Amino acid sequence: MARKVFISFLGTNNYVETYYELEGKKTPHSVRFVQEALIGFIINKSWTENDRIFIFCTKESRDKNWKDNGHQQTASEIEKEGLQGRLERKNLLPKIEPVLIPEGFSEDEIWQIFNTVYGKLEQGDEIYFDVTHAFRSIPMFSTVLFNYASFLKGTTLKSIHYGAFEKLGVAFEVKKMPMENRVAPVLNLTSLIELQNWTSAANEFINFGSAKRLQEMTMDEIKPILIKTQGRDEISSQLRNSLNNINELAANIKTNRGLKIIGGSSNFGNIKQQLIAPLTPILDIIENDVKDFKLNDVQNMFVSVKWCIDKNLVQEGFTLLQEGIIAMFLPNDYATENKRNFVSGYLSRYENNDFDDSKYDLSDDEKETLKKDLKSNCKLPELANIFSQISVVRNDINHAGFRQNPMSATRFNKRLDELYKETEIILSQNNHSNITV
Repeated sequence: MARKVFISFLGTNNYVETYYELEGKKTPHSVRFVQEALIGFIINKSWTENDRIFIFCTKESRDKNWKDNGHQQTASEIEKEGLQGRLERKNLLPKIEPVLIPEGFSEDEIWQIFNTVYGKLEQGDEIYFDVTHAFRSIPMFSTVLFNYASFLKGTTLKSIHYGAFEKLGVAFEVKKMPMENRVAPVLNLTSLIELQNWTSAANEFINFGSAKRLQEMTMDEIKPILIKTQGRDEISSQLRNSLNNINELAANIKTNRGLKIIGGSSNFGNIKQQLIAPLTPILDIIENDVKDFKLNDVQNMFVSVKWCIDKNLVQEGFTLLQEGIIAMFLPNDYATENKRNFVSGYLSRYENNDFDDSKYDLSDDEKETLKKDLKSNCKLPELANIFSQISVVRNDINHAGFRQNPMSATRFNKRLDELYKETEIILSQNNHSNITV
C-alpha cells in the first residue's frame, strides 16, 4: 500500500498564535505553526505508522522553531513550545521526522535540498505538500521535483496548501487582535496540480493521439477543477462522458474500427463555463481537434486520416484512407464484407483491366450492379490509381519492409500526407459524380 507523506518546510519567524480555516472548517484551537493546522486538516484515520511527516529545517529554523524557546532572546519574551513538542503531543500514528537542509543560497545548496527531499520519497508515495514557508526557490523547484519523482518513483502529488497568515496583517499587529478574530485562511492550491496534469494529458492527446491520461483523470480528478456551484456531480458526469467518448474515438482510430468511426459521437461536450478559467483554452484545443467528426458520416474516415497525419499515426492512416475510399463507393452498404472485397478487388485490378469477379461470393445481379456503379463514376480512374499506390505502401508496412526497395521509416508520414491530399482533391471536384465529400 502506498505511503502517505506530508512535506513541509519550517521557517525562522517568531510565529503568532492564530486560528486557521480551510474550506469552512476552522482549527478547534489556536495554533502557533501552520503545520499543526494542516496536519489536523489532512491526517485522518486512514494514515498509519507506515506513513510519514517530514519537516525540512535549516539549522536556524530548527534551533528557533523546531526546538522549544528558540526565540527567547530577551527577558520579556515568554517561553514558547517548538513545533516538535506540539506535534508529539498529538500522538499521531505517522512517524514525524525533522530533516536538516542547507539555506539554499547557492546553486549547489539548491541541488542539495532537491536531492534531500527526493531521497526521502519512496516508490508510489502520495504527497501532501505545505508550501507556506517554502522559502526562496523551493516553491519553483518543488514542481520540477515532484514531476521528477512521479516519473522515477511513481509518486503522486495529492494536494498543495498555503496558510495565508499575512491576510491578518503583520505579526506585531496580529498580536493586538483578540484571539477570536485571528482566523487566517488556508488556500487549497490543488487545482494547480490538476491544471498541470490536464495540460500534460492534453499534450499527449493533441500530439500523439493518446487519450488514456485524459480518461484516467476523469475517474477521480475532476472536482478540484470545477467551480464551486450547484450541480458539481452532474458537471463531473458530463465531462467524464465527453472525455470517455473522445478516448473511444482515439481508440477506434488507432485500431481502425471503421464502422465506429463512421458512426461518430454526438457528445464531445461543451461545459467549459463550469470549470476553472485556465482550463478552458485546454479544452478548446481538445474540442477543436475532434470538431470535424460528425454523426453517421462516411467522411469521418477521411477526417480520421488527417487526424492520423497530425499525430504521426502512419499505419492507421494508410489503412483508414484505403478503406475510406472503398466506403465512398458503397454509400448505402459500406459495411457488407463481400461487397467491400469486390470493390477492393475491382479498384486493385482496374489499371491492368484484368478483374476476375468469379471468386467473389455475390449473386450475378449484385456483381453487375456494383460494376455498373463503379464504371459510371467519373472519378474511378483517379481513385483506382490512388488505391493501388496505397496498397503498395500498406504491403510494405504489413510485411515489415521485407521486400525489394522498402520505403524508409522517415518517408511514410510524408507519403501518407501526399496521398491524402490527392484523394481530397479528387473527392472535392464537382463533376457530377456519385461520390461526394
